Amino acid sequence: MANVLIIEPHPEVRELLVRIVHRLGHVVLVDDGRPVTDWEQVDAVLVEPAPEGSLEAIAPLVRERGASLVCVSIYPPSAEVTALAPVAYLQKPFSLVDLERALVAALAEPATA
Repeated sequence: MANVLIIEPHPEVRELLVRIVHRLGHVVLVDDGRPVTDWEQVDAVLVEPAPEGSLEAIAPLVRERGASLVCVSIYPPSAEVTALAPVAYLQKPFSLVDLERALVAALAEPATA
């Protein structure tokens, strides 16, 4: 069982992701607008790279912790996102199988802090 942080600005999508990740047997941590203070608990981050720069703000913390990054978006990956080398980039709408595969791959990645 892993700890997966979900950072998704759309409440409906966030709740769906929470249910899916929980159903896969993982503990879900949700970014609810308050900063995550205990990054030691984060094994993987599932994030929508929003135009507001949320990904750029957390990228150093993800790298420092050695957590894996999975991005989900309706847009193709930007150069900035590609430079962060996510384990997976899922373009919405994506299948549940694709999400599960991405999480399995993210959690299999060795920590490289």
